[in-house]
Amino acid sequence: MTYNTHAFQENHKKPHTLPQDKPLDPAVERVRKKLMRLMIISISITIILILFVLAGVIYKIITPETASKQTKPLAFQSENLPFAHHTLLLPPKAQIISQSLSDHHIALRVLMPNGQTHFMIYNYRTGALISNLSVTMTQETTLTKPFQVQ
Repeated sequence: MTYNTHAFQENHKKPHTLPQDKPLDPAVERVRKKLMRLMIISISITIILILFVLAGVIYKIITPETASKQTKPLAFQSENLPFAHHTLLLPPKAQIISQSLSDHHIALRVLMPNGQTHFMIYNYRTGALISNLSVTMTQETTLTKPFQVQ
């Protein structure tokens, strides 16, 4: 087996130069170096931030949650308050239509057997009846004239 070195040398006399291999203008070379430096700094900062995020996620997964940081349920927060147990006396066949709670008061809208509507406001801590408002419908309704400025 013989090699034709002459043919090899003719084909490879000059190395082919690509346009990228030509020397750059010094100003362009400075800009290229600055851009390379900026790219390296940006990539390194991005990698560091990604590592910090991964470290935070791993830390949150590994550390157990402590029970002291969790808030107590509402039922346990009122342990020291006395339990209110009161009986409200209503006439027979009276119906509670609606109710509303506000602070330590409960307002009941009650339909009485005679058809009247009563609003009863109780303090449910003490069991005291604070107010009993009755609503009756009259046959005549009087209209008041609006106040006029003269």
